[in-house]
Amino acid sequence: MHKLDAKGWTHDEKLAIFRLTDTLVHPKSPELRKSYDEFREERRKEGKTVLLSIVEERAQERGEKIGEKRGATMKALAVAARMLDRGEPREKILDYVEISPKELDKLIESRRN
Repeated sequence: MHKLDAKGWTHDEKLAIFRLTDTLVHPKSPELRKSYDEFREERRKEGKTVLLSIVEERAQERGEKIGEKRGATMKALAVAARMLDRGEPREKILDYVEISPKELDKLIESRRN
């Protein structure tokens, strides 16, 4: 809502977009609702979610990639921490573990506290 306000949308414009969204998500006619429910069920069986737009689908894919990257970074930091515990030199850690020198510095600093 705040983003629409920031773009200068009027109350009537915001109301119109919300009504359009509601119509798309909750069809009023029984035929459309049945068709929509069947479509949602088919997507659910495929393990996919029903999104309002391609923008949401891209955002979801991007979020999944970010999550995967974050998970890989957490694993790499865990390996680096174990190497630090064993007294391995900085150069060896950076060579074996795919983290940046800055990330290693942050890890070392966090372990001092």
